[in-house]
Amino acid sequence: MTPEVGVGADVSTFLQHNTHFVEIGYAKWVPRPMQILASESGTVQFDLQLVALRGGWASTKMPLRGWVGLEVGRMHGEGPALRAPESGVGRWIAISSGFGVGWPISPRTRLVGTFEVAVPVERATFQFMDGSEVREPAPISARSALGVEVAWR
Repeated sequence: MTPEVGVGADVSTFLQHNTHFVEIGYAKWVPRPMQILASESGTVQFDLQLVALRGGWASTKMPLRGWVGLEVGRMHGEGPALRAPESGVGRWIAISSGFGVGWPISPRTRLVGTFEVAVPVERATFQFMDGSEVREPAPISARSALGVEVAWR
């Protein structure tokens, strides 16, 4: 989604009933610079913010889950090398699918590892000042995450 490897954070609420679950989350990716020209004015920073809705299956016997989801957000690019007045904003809409595994730490917490693939339905495009190059996210994005899950009951 962002140039090369990106880093971000996600905060979400997860509700489960029997083997079905729904999750809504907010994610923000750290701005990632992309060097277009050799000079300082050739750097563009890209970042992404999104809201994700996921739903799927979660085992009641093992700490496994799988899901499909929808992401809606905005991608922002900023820098003098962009054609727009030093910034640009575009929508991000993607369909995602993934799986996760949890390792219990205590009765109310567990360490969760996930792998997810997102396919953008609508992706932001950014045109550079010289008009010859356009930056847009890849047609498919793979992510992995490590996090902590806390149960309230």
